[in-house]
Amino acid sequence: MIEQIEQAGVPVVAISLREDKKGEEGKVNPEMEDEEVAYNNGLKQGIYLIGEVINRQAQAQKLVTYTFEQRELVSQRLSKVPDEQRVRVYIANPDLATYGSGKYTGLMMLHAGAKNVAAETIKGFKQVSIEQVIHWNPAVIFVQERYPQVIEQIKKDPSWQIIDAVKNQRIYLMPEYAKAWGYPMPEALAIGELWLAKTTLP
Repeated sequence: MIEQIEQAGVPVVAISLREDKKGEEGKVNPEMEDEEVAYNNGLKQGIYLIGEVINRQAQAQKLVTYTFEQRELVSQRLSKVPDEQRVRVYIANPDLATYGSGKYTGLMMLHAGAKNVAAETIKGFKQVSIEQVIHWNPAVIFVQERYPQVIEQIKKDPSWQIIDAVKNQRIYLMPEYAKAWGYPMPEALAIGELWLAKTTLP
């Protein structure tokens, strides 16, 4: 895609929000030695690069500083929550797809005092079975803002009714800024993780 655009005479700047080690660049589910470092560095590098391209380096630095200072406020308050007390959560996407380990989603949960149940078993963005979700039995289910129909599907499907999150009516549509994607965005770190923490641990 990049080469095709460049051949048309349009300059291209490619941005990655993940710092990949050599040989893992561009992979959907790469091998990472440290997910936290890979995504934090990748996000910073992406913001700095945009700032350089549009000649807004000072604003880019302010955005990076604010984003990570806000995250640290939440993380400090929840850092002492032991693993066994973290609320078990599940991200529901259409067609039973979810995010396992190796994605920003798990880090988002961790910083918000929660635990991504899918990270225990699967890696990357994958489709799972309803039997697997029942086995995980999450206490809370989150649905991204772009998939509101998933909530109604879960509520109407008899298969989901034995799951604690459904029985206790703890299914939440995430606001647009709380992007539980495979990659981090500044608004997700700065205020999305705070929203998630307040919703999960009111």
